[in-house]
Amino acid sequence: MKRMAFSIVLAVFAVAVCIFGYCNTARSANTLIVSAENIDRLLSDGEAEKALEKSRKLQADWEKIHDKLCVFLPHEHLEPLENIFAVLPYYIEQEEVSLARAECQMVKNTAEHIQKTERIAFENVF
Repeated sequence: MKRMAFSIVLAVFAVAVCIFGYCNTARSANTLIVSAENIDRLLSDGEAEKALEKSRKLQADWEKIHDKLCVFLPHEHLEPLENIFAVLPYYIEQEEVSLARAECQMVKNTAEHIQKTERIAFENVF
């Protein structure tokens, strides 16, 4: 009987950790999507200084988000984002608006992909 109770407690704990990881991942990915969309909008409106400021803030936020996501996600999912955040402020500083907007779109696509692959769904479980 003790084994059965321990197994149930262990299963509940595992499910709780999975749900916590999913919520953390979804929240972080959503933050990245919203920030990338804001930077893209600022660039399309010709407000490069504000976009540069937002991209630097996003880069700082990424350092915090990255540490959390590393616990729950394989590093292969995070590496493309790491590379983007390294070059995004540079593109904005050099007035390479089209490249910066493309990088914003890549952030959005990658974050949406992470959300989709980490969603608790039948096809992701099996």
